[in-house]
Amino acid sequence: MGNCDKDYSFGRRKLLMSKKAKARRALAKRKARLLGKSPNLKELQMIARANDVSIYKRRKDDNGFTKRPLTVSALKARLTRMRVPYFFMGSELGFGRRKLLMDKKHRKARKLARQKKILMGGGPPARLEILQEIAKANDVSIYKRRKDNNGFTKNPLSKTALKARLTRMRVPYF
Repeated sequence: MGNCDKDYSFGRRKLLMSKKAKARRALAKRKARLLGKSPNLKELQMIARANDVSIYKRRKDDNGFTKRPLTVSALKARLTRMRVPYFFMGSELGFGRRKLLMDKKHRKARKLARQKKILMGGGPPARLEILQEIAKANDVSIYKRRKDNNGFTKNPLSKTALKARLTRMRVPYF
């Protein structure tokens, strides 16, 4: 445990930051807390619900959610992962101000932009089932090759491998 700070308790991870950076970060957090900009658990849950993000813990078998709500830090992590803004500091701290919740008009504009992006060929990646249907329609096998290269196994390809095969066979899948 050579690279751990002595001031950290067991089990906490060390931040790889300089002392000045740690001090600046602590000062920014303190100022934000004093200004009332740090969202509490209820506000974070409100933001999550408004953006269709679950506020509950995942089940261990990964099939749905439990009835236990997430902690503040876990909810912040999930919102960050889902790219939902939740923490904005005031202009005194050098950051721009924004609304926490988007208004209806802004949400509608973002939805239309997303639909346009999908129509233009970009957008969210295709699901495995859709890729398999495209492959079957174009006479491309969705199964893995055998080791001796004589035919195919019964195991289906992963999404990335199927995309690679469709690209190699020059089949568009957008």
